[in-house]
Amino acid sequence: MELEFLGAASLMIHSANNTTILCDPWFDTPAFVGSWLPFPKLEYDYSRHIDYIYISHIHSDHFDLETLSKFDKRTKFLIYKFDNPFLYMRIKSLGFENVYQLSCGEEFAIDKSTYVKIYGPTESDSFAKQDVIDTSLLVADGEHVLLNFNDNIYELRDEVLKKIKKEHSRVDLLCHGYTSASSYPQCTISLSEDEMLRERDRVTELCLKRSEKLIEFVDPAVFMPFAGFYVLCGDLSNLNKFKANLHPYEALLYYRKNMPHLLQDRSCLVMNINETYCLKTNSLSKSYQHYEQSEMDKFIKDNSSIRYPYQHKDAYEPMLIDVLPLIEKAYDRMNSKRLDMAFSTETKILLKLPDGYYLDMSMAGAGYQISNNLNLDDINYVMMEVDFRLLYMLLKGPKYAHWDNADHGSHIKYNKNPNVYEKGIYHLMCYFHS
Repeated sequence: MELEFLGAASLMIHSANNTTILCDPWFDTPAFVGSWLPFPKLEYDYSRHIDYIYISHIHSDHFDLETLSKFDKRTKFLIYKFDNPFLYMRIKSLGFENVYQLSCGEEFAIDKSTYVKIYGPTESDSFAKQDVIDTSLLVADGEHVLLNFNDNIYELRDEVLKKIKKEHSRVDLLCHGYTSASSYPQCTISLSEDEMLRERDRVTELCLKRSEKLIEFVDPAVFMPFAGFYVLCGDLSNLNKFKANLHPYEALLYYRKNMPHLLQDRSCLVMNINETYCLKTNSLSKSYQHYEQSEMDKFIKDNSSIRYPYQHKDAYEPMLIDVLPLIEKAYDRMNSKRLDMAFSTETKILLKLPDGYYLDMSMAGAGYQISNNLNLDDINYVMMEVDFRLLYMLLKGPKYAHWDNADHGSHIKYNKNPNVYEKGIYHLMCYFHS
């Protein structure tokens, strides 16, 4: 079995019988409302033969519609059988007929000696968006076992990991997340720049320690930090230095310095794009060569003029009167979900509107008001600011733009008092649409 790295979360798995599985291809469209780019950029050859495409979840750095539209419609897909058929229906809508949905841990043969399993959520934690949408892929051929754990969070996958460990006591190669893909701290404008940098380093270390727990539990022969590294483009390019978002090679350096025990009986794999790793010989097609900072700086500069979908010339320019009817429906939807979740907080949610107005929302069932006279003394609040054109799209619904994607893409600025993360607030905002 061989693994080919194609950047970000994109992997190509080659079985001993030359069956290929392409995982989470993202080669074309800037992700998360147009602000994420993979670095370095891959020029993918779409004439290559692909037997299967595995899509782990619906985030656009894993599920890029533009990329997928370029593949042969006879290509077979492997996905998890979610209760919500959104991913299945979206793939079918692109013209692909052969979409295989697998239950958690179900064995599926892809050739005479190789099978795959997909592991998905085993319980529904309504506060944990990630636990609802993400999956992992295991590939086994009788000699070797590869586990693509991608964006899964260790703490939210306890039952799944126990199941994997029980069924496969030995994993030869673990491909895993190791970094943050969130908008914190770079979008929390209530922090000073020095505070952002300190929080960047704290969150970075937190993510690496989380990966340490995963590596120790799975105990693979080789582990590969991957998925999650990106560059912000367009008007948000200036936020790159504040992201808690390491390159895999920087993760390797951290492991060597701060977690040497991980490397005592294991090796850490970092690859350049288009290079391959052979599990049988434990060898790379070419030793890793890290990029120069000047290359990264040039890439950021060259892509700083990219326009996001809501910034295009033909984008609708809404007025305040356009969003007022949407706000009432959006609040009712969100509050209904809040009641289902039995969530309540006295923290005020404030959404900046044009002309000095604010939307003041209660997360305790007290409704909302629109005001241009705010008194923030002695209260806890989260104030959000987003381009009004994007806000209009968000309020219209996920068909136009999704709050989670806008957040991941660093399109929402946050002013918080105090600087505390209440998970329920951000989960409920995903339902704030008409």
